[in-house]
Amino acid sequence: MTKYVQENEALDQVVMSGHEMMAATTTAVRAISNDYETGVVFQGKGAFTDGKDVSLPVIPMNAPVTKRDALVVGGYANHEGLHKLLTDFDRLKPKMRKWARENRPLTKALANGLEDVRIETGGAILYGGMPQAIDKTARDVTRKFIDEVYPKDTSVVEDFGVVGPVAITWEGRRRIGYPDPSNDEALALLPTKMRQKIEG
Repeated sequence: MTKYVQENEALDQVVMSGHEMMAATTTAVRAISNDYETGVVFQGKGAFTDGKDVSLPVIPMNAPVTKRDALVVGGYANHEGLHKLLTDFDRLKPKMRKWARENRPLTKALANGLEDVRIETGGAILYGGMPQAIDKTARDVTRKFIDEVYPKDTSVVEDFGVVGPVAITWEGRRRIGYPDPSNDEALALLPTKMRQKIEG
């Protein structure tokens, strides 16, 4: 028996409404970030925080939410809550703005990937169940690369500027101990030299 949520048909069963999911997720973000005043909004498709408020993917109020949906959105909430708790935005934001002005998107993307791994490593230390709580979110993002991006252009794995930042998260999550095999599957797509660079 494993403490991690296994891939099975039960993940596609409806367990709550969008309204219930948003209420529970808002509470989770505020608890993990240790800031109950955190503003949580549901808009668009992505998840991010500016260090004050958290934005998560939109969920229609009456939408049926499956267990998988709940785990994926909950993982985004946990990840962004960890950013609020563990990222030093006072130092990071000026650097990000500087790299944007200097037209250094790769530097920005690499810094973000490394910071994602750093906060999730810290989260695994602070909250023993955090890898389990983010695993389905990591799987969802990684599967999009494996199943959608890579088949359209297999040469994408040869371009460090494109794949390097996200591959850092695959390797970091593998080292943290995320159980889904998608991290290993994605890393296996990389050419040997690229894989060595990521592991280094």
